[in-house]
Order: sequence, then structure tokens, then C-alpha cells
Amino acid sequence: MEKSQINHPLLPFTDAPDYNLFEPKLQIIKDMLRICNENIMILDYYKGEYAYVSSKEYLYCGYTENEVLKMGSAFIQKITTEDDLQFIGHVQGLFIEYIHTLPLERRSKVTLFMNHHIKDKRGSLFSVDIRLTPFLLNKEGYIWMMLGTASFSPKAQQMEAYIEISDTLERLNYSFAKKCFMPAKMETLTDKEKLILLLNSRGYTELDTANNLHISVNTVKSHKRNIYKKTHTTNFSEAFVYASMHRML
Repeated sequence: MEKSQINHPLLPFTDAPDYNLFEPKLQIIKDMLRICNENIMILDYYKGEYAYVSSKEYLYCGYTENEVLKMGSAFIQKITTEDDLQFIGHVQGLFIEYIHTLPLERRSKVTLFMNHHIKDKRGSLFSVDIRLTPFLLNKEGYIWMMLGTASFSPKAQQMEAYIEISDTLERLNYSFAKKCFMPAKMETLTDKEKLILLLNSRGYTELDTANNLHISVNTVKSHKRNIYKKTHTTNFSEAFVYASMHRML
């Protein structure tokens, strides 16, 4: 099976990076995977290949871990529709450009969130959430490796993308009309909204929640509407996943 490289033209390398730096960090990832169920890939832009893919194969669309490693970027081409593939390439290019505008000490704090569709070998489509963040930089401060995670999306939605910086409330939303990232407000939940979301995750009904917080059921419903609006979701399961992922709890 032919392998396709993962090089990116925006990432110059004057010297080979020190791969002794990679192994200890990779071991941390492997240790973490013993207690969680993440689909993880590490992209090596210097070698133009996957440096690592996890053995969790439920999002490999019928391909094995070894097949994914051998295919390289051809794997993404096989499981992604043409429209989504163009979107992914464009957004990732903008993300890399944005990272390199930041001071060196902030470049590892940036995460790209994307939602798009993938297809299995039978052609069935389903929606996934992708997160990408710099894993290792070369000595010039350019991205050497990128860490990516993938999970089933809690909702089937149209493609979207946004960038968040972990040490701030900064957020950039991708504008399909302008084909670029635009500054946006990162939503936060009030203390009462957090409590309502957490109580619901424990199985509390609206009446249970109202009695527990000494408020009316109508007030609970009002808070729920605000939660859905801030998390861009339509039910508590989606809202809890979104809020957990975006440090809103």
C-alpha cells in the first residue's frame, strides 16, 4: 500500500530534530492510554509520517493500526469526503500560520478543534471531533510534531473549526464566508449553570434540581436554555461533553 507523506510547506527544517526528546513524551502518552479511551495520533512533519497512532481502532474506519501507519496521509484521504478534505487542509494551514505568529512560549498552549465527517469502508458517514495541538517544536520554534485526538461527535452537525488558547479565554472561530479565523468570545458558565449541569449528569430531574437549589422549575428551564446556547447543543448529554472539553466546568 503506497504511503503518502504528511509534510507541510510552512514548516522549514534546517537540521534534523533530536528524537531523544520524543521517546519520553511518547511514553507519557502510552501510560495515559492505559487509563483512558482516546484515539491518538502524532504527526511527524520532519519525516512526513505518523510517529505514533494508538491501538484504539474504533475510529480507523475498518483499517488497522499498522495500515494507518503505512498509509500516512493517504489514510485521511481514504476516509474523508472531498469537501471535508479541502476544509481540513485549509483550516490546518491557517492554524499552523497562526501558531507561528505567537511568542515561542505560547505556541504549545494552542488547540485547534474541528468537527467534520469521515466514512468507513462501506461508505457510511459519521461525524467526529478532532483536536490538534503542538506536541514538539524544533529548535527554530516551528512545529515538529502535532498531537491529535479523535472521538465520535455527540451530534451530527455541519463542519466547524475554532482555536482556543489554554491560558486565556481567547477564541478564534472559523468563518466559512471569509475563509479565515475571526476573534470570538469564549463562553463561560455561571456557578448556577455549572451546578445544574452537574446535577443533571447525576440523574436529577428538573424538579429534583429545583428543590436541591431552592429555585423554581421555570428558573431551572431558563438556565438550561442558557447552557444550550453557550455550548451550542440541544441536550444535556451534548452540553456536558462540550463543557468538559472546553474547560467550562
